[in-house]
Amino acid sequence: MKKLITLLAFGFCLNINAQNYISYFGGSGNDVSTCSIVLTNGLLVAGSTTSFGAQAKDVYISKIDFSGNILWSKMIGGFDDDEIYSIVKTSDKNYVLTGYTKSSTPAGMDNYNALIMKIDSSGNLLWAKVYGGMNPDCGLSVIEAKNKDIIVSGFTSSIGAGSSDMLLMRTDSTGNLKWFKSYGGTDSEAGNSLVELDNGDIACVGTTIVTSTGTSNIVCIKTDSTGQLKWQNKYNPSAYNSVLKRTGVQILYLPDKNLLLTGKVGNDFVGAAAPYLLKLDTAGAVLWGYSYTINSGSCGAYNIYEMPSSIGYIMYAYMGSEPVLLEINTAGYSSWCYNYTISSKGGSVNFIPNIGFEIIGSTNLPSDSSVILIQTNINGTAPCDMNQPAGYGNTNALSTTVSALTFSSSSLSNQGAVVFTDTSVNSVSTSICTNVSIEDYN
Repeated sequence: MKKLITLLAFGFCLNINAQNYISYFGGSGNDVSTCSIVLTNGLLVAGSTTSFGAQAKDVYISKIDFSGNILWSKMIGGFDDDEIYSIVKTSDKNYVLTGYTKSSTPAGMDNYNALIMKIDSSGNLLWAKVYGGMNPDCGLSVIEAKNKDIIVSGFTSSIGAGSSDMLLMRTDSTGNLKWFKSYGGTDSEAGNSLVELDNGDIACVGTTIVTSTGTSNIVCIKTDSTGQLKWQNKYNPSAYNSVLKRTGVQILYLPDKNLLLTGKVGNDFVGAAAPYLLKLDTAGAVLWGYSYTINSGSCGAYNIYEMPSSIGYIMYAYMGSEPVLLEINTAGYSSWCYNYTISSKGGSVNFIPNIGFEIIGSTNLPSDSSVILIQTNINGTAPCDMNQPAGYGNTNALSTTVSALTFSSSSLSNQGAVVFTDTSVNSVSTSICTNVSIEDYN
């Protein structure tokens, strides 16, 4: 049985300005941010660290104020790798996270299971449970349902028709499993993001990869509240029919009761990939789609944030190794686009009322990455990092070509389903009173 160790303390924060800043934190190993949410008095950031914690790769969770100062940090991990990809605030004012754990499998066995854990508002572990079979299973996105259940999307190799299939699973509010189902054909699928609709249906977006060629396509499914499949489609833009890579990374359920998908279309060489938006009705029919060609870089979307009061959306994207923000109205047209001359990857973007936008990612280094925070003003501009060479951290206006796309859709194979027994994870919480040394960004 896995034992989790929760450690108090994490790294440092280099705060450049009191408001609108570029900051880094981490240690001597790899520190990566994968998800974040806005609180009333700061942000909750989660990811993985090899700099601190128990052993191997551990989950880290940090609370950061709106000036970029760390208020508290905790590490949660076992004897092997553990990582978090998504976090949601629950109605009881706690937080649920999902990802994977290798610490639930016997030492030396190269396998991992889906992980769901719950923490309180101070980062204390309330419970953690693992789900899966003898092959890899992973949670990539988590939401709280209207009835307080927990719903997770991801992938599973333990069941299904392909080498891996899209995974949906549902638990009660304490993590007791209700159902665990796979969706897909003979290729590889993953469910990267999900939403619950007003009637309790579940929509999930992801990617399907043809094993023999490496070609990937956008896939979206809709089920009822019990995971019974209603429709399951893949979407190919006509302008990118000859390219290999088309991915679905996030889905939103809009106030007009339609669905909005984002990701990347195009190959991974310069000038051949672009982020997109695809709007569907809840029957899976295409309403409109646009791609956003940014300068001449190879680009794609990490995620999209829905702005309040029907203003539109902020897309967090990338151009090569640099982060990009685009403001897009509800009709799909871009009003501004900026990149920031910092090597960064992954993470998320949030809107902070009366302040601006917070990009949280990781420096793009192979063996010593740090978590990076870029806070911009409401217009998308950020300060330069005066601790780095001239131009580092500059905000650069980019030209963006918005192109209408015609998407064709086709059905995928039917689902396979099986229910697993969940496994409780024994936990122990340990505080560390010693300070952690500051690790400068290099």
